[in-house]
Amino acid sequence: MQTLFNDGWKFSKITIINKDDIDGKPVLFSPCDFYDKKPGCFSDVAIPHDWLIYDTNNLYENSVGFYQKEFNFFPKKKEEYYLRFEGVYQNWAVYVNKKPAFEWKYGYSTVEFCITPFLQEGNNLIELIAVYQSSNSRWYSGAGIFRDIYFISKNESRIAADGVYFSANKISQNNLISIDWQINIETEIESKNQNNSYYVKHSLFLDNECIEIENQSESFEKKTGIKHVFRGIIKNPELWDIENPFLYRLKTELFLYDGTLLDSVEQNVGFRTIEFTPDRGFFLNGRHVLLHGVCEHHDFGLLGAEFNLTALKRKFFKLRKMGVNAIRCSHNPPAPALLDLADKEGFLIIDECFDIWEMPKTKYDYGNYFKEYSERDCVLWVRRDRNHPCIIMWSIGNEIFDTNFESGIRITKELKAIVRKNDPYKNAFVTSASNHMGNETPKKCAEELDVVGYNYAERFYDEHHKNHPLWCIYGSETGSHLQSRGVYHFPYNARPLTHPDNQCSSLGNTSVSWGARNAEFTTSQDYLKQYTAGQFL
Repeated sequence: MQTLFNDGWKFSKITIINKDDIDGKPVLFSPCDFYDKKPGCFSDVAIPHDWLIYDTNNLYENSVGFYQKEFNFFPKKKEEYYLRFEGVYQNWAVYVNKKPAFEWKYGYSTVEFCITPFLQEGNNLIELIAVYQSSNSRWYSGAGIFRDIYFISKNESRIAADGVYFSANKISQNNLISIDWQINIETEIESKNQNNSYYVKHSLFLDNECIEIENQSESFEKKTGIKHVFRGIIKNPELWDIENPFLYRLKTELFLYDGTLLDSVEQNVGFRTIEFTPDRGFFLNGRHVLLHGVCEHHDFGLLGAEFNLTALKRKFFKLRKMGVNAIRCSHNPPAPALLDLADKEGFLIIDECFDIWEMPKTKYDYGNYFKEYSERDCVLWVRRDRNHPCIIMWSIGNEIFDTNFESGIRITKELKAIVRKNDPYKNAFVTSASNHMGNETPKKCAEELDVVGYNYAERFYDEHHKNHPLWCIYGSETGSHLQSRGVYHFPYNARPLTHPDNQCSSLGNTSVSWGARNAEFTTSQDYLKQYTAGQFL
């Protein structure tokens, strides 16, 4: 059972002073450095929470946030208990009943960890410490528990976290493509008792109607763990599309062979085909689709970084009204609810993982932790998001300076291999977004990708397409503060103009904006007249 765990938290913070570098390297604080320095006064706080946004005169304050929650609980035998944090920024640790239980660095990973050994009957105390050393990002990041928390209770034998992998493809026979689809469902099982015998049941629903699955085969694999592999046929399913985003509900149940239900997981899935071609563009369900997109950062302007579903729905509504059908998550994994909403609303998503590899862009950023944590973060990212039909690309990096060196080729290969291991049926394609495509080594990195993203490099399209005719090239970022931010209808050669509310815009950079050359306004002045008249507010 998974229960939202956002209520009842208290918060306090202290300011800190960064230490001088040692041998040219920044001194990175650890959350455990501050466990005995908790302030005495805590106040009630609503989760999700961003402590930086409350002082707009000091949005990058070097500080440490302390969260705590007390709750009564009585653990049961043969049950395991977990906490699942969808995002904590950044460099954070959890203590359960004053004992260290977990530590993580990346602020955008969804992590789930077992707290069973630390729980006690009666009153329990959960504490979380997050350290914010500035500068650690090239944009406003926020700080704290800015996404949801869940408390999870499971049987000792359970479906692993994000352990159900769904993929579907049309069946081809004799060079003809039928309307039937083969589905592949892999279910990972965690158990303390390797001698138990299990069976797994999958049920597929559309509008509460159970859809018949023709069972082709199923088996258990026992290597490092237990994996149930299912193959089946679905007759003529409704397709997920940007215009009609049909979603099915997949229910996966784990039983002992005596019929005892041990665990159950439900999630939305969809049936769609995606294809990128070097000469003809992108195809969704065999239909050519132009990607009219924006790059979206995870914050909500004056609301800060704390996730707000109402604000996200408003943002999606305004984007749709502008003609947007694609969103690139800039430049980190988004909140899970964003992908859920994109599935329902029919937005195409470029899901991005990193803005930094081994070479930091700011002094205290994730680059300091990349070598130790990147593989784990990449695995968490793909496993969490891989069943969403809205996702068409996995972006392993944005404007990565490492790609100018041989190490960048190595890391590109490593990250692609991690994505492929966790998404072997290619529910989405591997890409990156590069602003270094005029250099030779980044081109070698591009050779490893399924799709090649260009940031502000339209001038290379024709030349690179001629020299690399098999590359699928797209504009991953084509307009920013260097051009007119917030104005999406200019011809590409129009004179740049600063948007009147540029300082408050929460709309990130425009990208993948093919078709934007067909201007709806003759001049920028025409747009401003309509803007100031309130037509776009």
